[in-house]
Amino acid sequence: MLRYAAQRLVASVPLLFALTIVLFFYVHAVPGDPIAGMLGPNGTPELIEQLRRERGLDRPLLEQYLSWLGGLVQGDLGVSLISGQQITPILIDRIPATLQLTFASLIASILIGFPAGFLAGNYKGSWIDRVLSPLSLLGLSLPVFWIGTLLILVLAVQLGWLPAGGYVPIWEDPVASIRLTLMPALVMGIHLSPFLARMVRTATAELHAEQFVIQARMRGLLNRTIAQRFLLRNGVLPVLVVM
Repeated sequence: MLRYAAQRLVASVPLLFALTIVLFFYVHAVPGDPIAGMLGPNGTPELIEQLRRERGLDRPLLEQYLSWLGGLVQGDLGVSLISGQQITPILIDRIPATLQLTFASLIASILIGFPAGFLAGNYKGSWIDRVLSPLSLLGLSLPVFWIGTLLILVLAVQLGWLPAGGYVPIWEDPVASIRLTLMPALVMGIHLSPFLARMVRTATAELHAEQFVIQARMRGLLNRTIAQRFLLRNGVLPVLVVM
């Protein structure tokens, strides 16, 4: 499993490199001048040209890209055109909250999506599948902001179980930090779990046609034993792909 995850990470490197090219040149293809937009109506042509030279925006695009990519590899993302501050410290200040919410959302989506997808695939065509599959489609259709608003009204306003918002670093107050993370993580988990559930359902249903599962049935193994020994282990692969 770890080897498979490592292979996926290595394979993502060329994709990330290609994304840097697409994103960089796409931003430059968007109409408008960022310097002129930053200065607003008070920007004179002389001031605009001066700032373009200071920010290196007067250089050829290829030279700008190589300079930007070199800084990106070293962790230097440049200076914000809006605030004039270094971008890297701004992002570093927000990384702990982002990672905490990302990790919690991933756990929530797995806890919701994997059991739903596995049950629907293992009992394909049954009433369980007919109930869980439409629920997955419903989850894909619900806007994430609507789910968040609904949970705030129910869990925070009416029941008072969780706070409506805020952030506390987990190293300062673990209990308060976890309580503040639960609701947004649940919102993201509900939003992301249908993708995982559909993938796990398809993979689990296809496993029933594999020879090792058919032979296990012919040997008289119980469905519960087959599900635990064969289906669950192979059904984890789609989870790794999503992660």
